Amino acid sequence: MDEAFFDVEGEEGKGSEQRRELILVCDAKGRISHSNEGLDCHLGILPGLTLAQWHRVCPWFAADGMTPLTLQQFPLYRAWQGAVLEGEKVIVRDLYDHVAHTLLVSARPVYHGQSVSQGAMMSAIDISPLKQQAYRR
Repeated sequence: MDEAFFDVEGEEGKGSEQRRELILVCDAKGRISHSNEGLDCHLGILPGLTLAQWHRVCPWFAADGMTPLTLQQFPLYRAWQGAVLEGEKVIVRDLYDHVAHTLLVSARPVYHGQSVSQGAMMSAIDISPLKQQAYRR
């Protein structure tokens, strides 16, 4: 599969390039509050689900593709707990077609002022097409 998991319009000035980015936000109670439109059926994202509920619906895996991530290892949960993550590689399966996608994930807590937690946000870039191109070479 050469197509990216989630394609959004390329940045201005980038021509027909596609960015493959997931944005996901949870509130201070650990409930999903925002995500990219159109990913609901692919990842089971529903606003209002807790991270624990979503984790049961859509399991994520370590970079080996075999080891399931526990809720405590899930990047958005870790950010919700205060961790800052940059460029972690994880695997997720599309709930619609069951294809595995390799993601580079960054996540961080969101604060109001200096110490009041407002939740967390995560961005993930699908690098599966890049890996497939490299494999073919």
